[in-house]
Amino acid sequence: MKKEQKALFKEIEKIQEKAMRELAKEFGLKKRSICLFKKVGDFFVEGVYSTNFTDDTEISISMNCNIKPFSYDDLFWEVFDMQENAKEPMSLRAVGAFVAPIYTIKEIRIVENSLEKIEDDIRQTVIGFIDTFKTFINSMENNVDNFNKFVIQQTDFYHEDLMKMLAYLHSGKYISALNSANELISKGDTGPLKNGNKGIYEYIVEYCEKKHSIH
Repeated sequence: MKKEQKALFKEIEKIQEKAMRELAKEFGLKKRSICLFKKVGDFFVEGVYSTNFTDDTEISISMNCNIKPFSYDDLFWEVFDMQENAKEPMSLRAVGAFVAPIYTIKEIRIVENSLEKIEDDIRQTVIGFIDTFKTFINSMENNVDNFNKFVIQQTDFYHEDLMKMLAYLHSGKYISALNSANELISKGDTGPLKNGNKGIYEYIVEYCEKKHSIH
C-alpha cells in the first residue's frame, strides 16, 4: 500500500468506525470490534464490515451478512464442555474464538472513487445487512428447524462440516452427526477447534454416543 493510500485508509477507518457506532445505535444493533450484531427472534445475526482498496483509486466498502440460530452456541458449548460461556455477554457469540460457526447469507460490496459518498455507502451497507437478515429469517419462517434443513442442504461454505453436525444435533439426528464426525476422524480430521487434547469432532462423537444410549 502506497504512503498516500495508507493515510487515506486511516481516514476512511476513522469515518467508518464513527459511522458504525452511530448506525448501531440508530438501528438497535450492538457493536464489537468490526462486528454489528443482535438477537432476532431465535437467531443471532452478525454483520462484519471492512474497507479495502481495489486499485490505486477505488475504495471497497463491504459487509458480510451472517446468521446462525442463537441456540447453536449453547449447544456447541455443551458439546465442547464449555457451558460457562453461555453466561458471557452476547458479544462473545460474535467475536469469540470458541463459538459455533456462522452462515454467510451474502456479501454487500460498494466501490467508490472518493471520500465524498463514503458515509452514505457505509449507511447503505448497514441498511442492506438489516434487509438481508430480515428477508432470510422470513424465508425460514423464523423457524430454527427450517434453518437446520436448509443448512444441511448447502455446500461449500465456511466450517461446513461442523455446522451441519450442529444442525443434526439440534434436530436430534444423533446418528447422522455421529457418522459425519467418525468419517472425518477416520481421515485424521478431528475438527477445526480443540479443547484440551481432543478436537470438536471427538467431542461430538462422545456427545452422540451418550445421547444415543439415553434414547
